[in-house]
Amino acid sequence: MLVRLLLNLVIVLVITSAVLGGFYYYQGVQEKAEVQKVKQQEVKRKEELAARARQPRIETKALPFGLAFRPEKAVYVEIRSIEKSPFYRPALGQISQNLFALSLTFAAEHELSLQSHERFRAHAWPNDQDAKWSPYLTDVVYVTTNPPKLNFMIKKPAGPGETAGDFFHFHKLIELDPTTLDDIENPSNLIVQTLRLSEELSRKEIKEMLQKDGYQGQPIKRATSADIPDEITELLDQYHELAQYAAIIKLQKLLSEQGESPELLAALSRACVQFASLTENLSWPIDRYYKARGLFYAQRLQAIYPDAPQAKWTMLYALGMSGFHSITVPLFEKYESEPGDK
Repeated sequence: MLVRLLLNLVIVLVITSAVLGGFYYYQGVQEKAEVQKVKQQEVKRKEELAARARQPRIETKALPFGLAFRPEKAVYVEIRSIEKSPFYRPALGQISQNLFALSLTFAAEHELSLQSHERFRAHAWPNDQDAKWSPYLTDVVYVTTNPPKLNFMIKKPAGPGETAGDFFHFHKLIELDPTTLDDIENPSNLIVQTLRLSEELSRKEIKEMLQKDGYQGQPIKRATSADIPDEITELLDQYHELAQYAAIIKLQKLLSEQGESPELLAALSRACVQFASLTENLSWPIDRYYKARGLFYAQRLQAIYPDAPQAKWTMLYALGMSGFHSITVPLFEKYESEPGDK
């Protein structure tokens, strides 16, 4: 009996050892296969990188209007961030700072057909140490006098090989209309005047300043009407940040090719403010830049094509999407009561 028990125990141990041995052998084979697979993938990746390095470099053509490129003759603009401004006032936030900076951008792009590049001052230009240019530095200060004023300043530090000029390369003290500033701390009452003044500067004094600085060019072409491609219209109807940004790029390219028109300016304004509303939750204030740009397109539409049916409603839409509701509602009621196209 004891012998039989011992024999059964030996049989069980043999079978268990065989099963465990087979299991561990299978695990070892699997691990070796996995290691071999990883090594093969690494070899393949290195071969692909080496093959890519041997290929001729492809030259890419930069798109116009404020993308990542470094043309020989472009206008570079630094925008004062309100966190860095010692003169910041609650009534004059980042959108207003952006509006006055955009007066430089639009003067370059629309009045002289030049390219522009912008940044906020807290961030460095690419390859700054090798730059052969110096950017325009913009700042605007709200002056609490009676009547109140806006102090708009442009500085231009001397670049390599340049001599230092005046501390203020351009300076303008703008008196505000107190009759439209019922509550001076309400941005909606200030934003309309800021927008109107900055857009007017882009077509006149800022343009003249750039011409004196050696920037030459002709105003962008203007048309009375234009058709927006269905591809772009479909992008504008997709309420997604990537679709809106793609629409902005395509519309800016269309602008550089065909020139301005009421339809194109209205579409650019719409795309910018819609993109801004979709990026408000980001830590970087890109939404305030595109709100300002959308408002600027709407104001330029009103200034150049005042009789266009899109002019009033584009501005209304831009103000509402940018959060200036206290002025959007009375403007809507005013436009609704006026005769004409709705």
